Amino acid sequence: HSNLTGSLIEQLLIIIRQMGFGGIWTIPRESIVKPKYEKSGYEPDIIVLNKKVLGAEPRWESESIIQNPNSVKLIVEVVSSNWRDDYYNKLRDYEEMGIEEYWILDYAALGARKFIGNPKQPTIFVCNLVDGEYQMTPFTGDMTVVSPTFPEFNLSAPHSRFLIWLDDLIFNYLSDVAKFPVPYHTHDQPGKRNGSKMQYKSHTRGFGSVRQQLKIHNEHPGHP
Repeated sequence: HSNLTGSLIEQLLIIIRQMGFGGIWTIPRESIVKPKYEKSGYEPDIIVLNKKVLGAEPRWESESIIQNPNSVKLIVEVVSSNWRDDYYNKLRDYEEMGIEEYWILDYAALGARKFIGNPKQPTIFVCNLVDGEYQMTPFTGDMTVVSPTFPEFNLSAPHSRFLIWLDDLIFNYLSDVAKFPVPYHTHDQPGKRNGSKMQYKSHTRGFGSVRQQLKIHNEHPGHP
């Protein structure tokens, strides 16, 4: 979880600089997003803040608390075993607060089938606030991830650098959490990881290889 989050932060910081918002948009190490009428709040996995309006946050300097939706450009939650928090509680509260964009990264396919399909498959949801309500757009397989806040992620080629990076994130996450080896290959030559080999066949990656391994692992738990 932490490795995946760290890798995504690195990519977002690169995109922020490329968009010309370096020094204006920031990703703090710690912050608490507090809905107006709640006693407690959430500590997002990733939050992108607009430093230009942080001065309007009365509790930011002393407590790192965010209450103004205008301070937030993006919130990202990486789904773990308590997946209902991300799909229900946080989605509801972020929507009510007016957070303009919220990503749900369900790499391990932990959410309910009504969200991620049957059979389950790794899914990214980009939730955009439209007329006060989140419009949830799912992205699976080799689909292009489109973000209004980060248009640099709007890549059309299935072999784009983003999807290459995305598959690497999924590999690292599932290797850590699911504890089973996933065959891996580079884009230049055959490679090794966890003792497995895979011949180089195509530039196209995305979720496909990991989804295959999830299916094999679920049907044959002892399969290498």
